Amino acid sequence: MRNLLMRVSAFALALVAAATPVAAQTVTTVNGDESVRVIQNGSTKSAPIGSLVATLSNASGVPTPYAGAALPKWRKALNSLRAGVSGNIRIAFVGDSKTRFFPLAGAAPKSKPRRVGELLANAGVPTITDTIFGAGGAGTMAEAVSYDPKLSGFSGWGGGNISLGGAAYYSGGTTAGTFTPAKAVDRASFYFVQTPGAATFTVTKGPETFNLTSNGTAALGKADVTFTTKDNSPISIARTGGGNFNFVGLVAWDSATPAVEIANFGVAGVQSGFQADTANAWSPANALATYAPSLTVINLGTNDLNQGQTLATFLANESTIIDKAQLSGDVIVIWPAVAGTTAGGGTDATRAAWKPQLRALAASKGALFLDEEAMFGGRVGAQSGGWFSDDLHEAAPAAFAEASAMTRLILGQ
Repeated sequence: MRNLLMRVSAFALALVAAATPVAAQTVTTVNGDESVRVIQNGSTKSAPIGSLVATLSNASGVPTPYAGAALPKWRKALNSLRAGVSGNIRIAFVGDSKTRFFPLAGAAPKSKPRRVGELLANAGVPTITDTIFGAGGAGTMAEAVSYDPKLSGFSGWGGGNISLGGAAYYSGGTTAGTFTPAKAVDRASFYFVQTPGAATFTVTKGPETFNLTSNGTAALGKADVTFTTKDNSPISIARTGGGNFNFVGLVAWDSATPAVEIANFGVAGVQSGFQADTANAWSPANALATYAPSLTVINLGTNDLNQGQTLATFLANESTIIDKAQLSGDVIVIWPAVAGTTAGGGTDATRAAWKPQLRALAASKGALFLDEEAMFGGRVGAQSGGWFSDDLHEAAPAAFAEASAMTRLILGQ
């Protein structure tokens, strides 16, 4: 897992060196049914998602009826979208490098959030994948920009305040950063750290330029822009004056087609406490509440286990994130898979003790629980099947299989 660009003062930037990744293994081609295994009633089953969401385990592991239909807020939002009576709805993915995808260079198209977006679109649900949030745990700005082929420029930018997706893109100069959408768009939302005295900035697409500001009461700021021309011309963002500019991310879409925004807030190398931070109005957990997703998928714990965090602290952090997400929507909590022959991602005994506790927490809060570890037959199965690129990180076929499982749960199949 990785370290991240981090803003350490108003004017000083620390670029933290990245850890050396474990040597990659040969990944076999996997074909066949992506049937998933979901722990919902104290046992592991391999079956269609829809048949496994009726019960959840209480703290003792005893099956109890699920209070209400699965994902009720999300179900209502999705059906409103399908009925043509709502605007965009949002799915937020909160996690570490298993959400962001690793290694970071060129990783955006392989990430589970992007794959979920593609699978939903294939199922007839319009999605918005022209999105980017944060530096994602990159060690340098060059690595941050290399993450998504849609990004370019950002010369002289650095890592800024911590918010959605990790360090914001920070500029104290006037050079532009550019995002080139894959589809024709005429609307965009820009997210930034808003503070008193912060910078003015411009957004430019083709001949159109909009003058905006990040000056204001401390918050995760948002500016919505409507472009006259609908095309996929590059969208440039540049600081023009004032104080610091911390650009958190953007969403670009075609206003004629309300859709599901796919937001990847994964940050490589972080423990759950990073995503549960509420220190500032724009900190990750508070910003998640401001973003107001209809559904949040939480995939954390690997680094907590790998770096000696306590179970009590991990559960408290997960609880904070769930609470913030449930202010606007529903939650799916994921137990992460690992591979290898060592204790990467925690010893088997520790993992066996942690998993039922996370399952019980999810049950107590009415969240669904997806066990990705069981999908691959545990650590041994993930290793022997060649699903992982190292002990902690899924290779592309595994990420796609996990995205398939999530999509079926999201669609209630």
